Amino acid sequence: MGFRDRKFLWFALALAVAAAAVYVYATFDPEDAAFFPKCPFHVLTGLDCPGCGSQRAIHSLLNGDLGSAMRYNALAVILIPYIILGAAIHVPDNPPQGVARVRDLLYHGRAVLVILAVIIIFWILRNIM
Repeated sequence: MGFRDRKFLWFALALAVAAAAVYVYATFDPEDAAFFPKCPFHVLTGLDCPGCGSQRAIHSLLNGDLGSAMRYNALAVILIPYIILGAAIHVPDNPPQGVARVRDLLYHGRAVLVILAVIIIFWILRNIM
């Protein structure tokens, strides 16, 4: 099996897992379904981590409730398009020059530090407000 065949199989597997996750999150409410994991940081400290509420936010988004999604975890809602874009532009082996420039601007170097700073600031603010 060649490199391209393995890459295609991994891509197909990732797509199947993503489709299954979308089905589960759209169908089951993480607030009511016991099989969704609880945040260990929240369980131990009573504080919210940057990811707390993201499962409920995804469920709300998949069911068309943007307001609830933003209340559960605004950062997750804002970062979902960023994450999807990152996954999409990292798939091509030889992306066009414009795509490579966008990838370098949004996903390397200082961009990583900016995202980390935003996550830390969000983490602090959501626990003091």
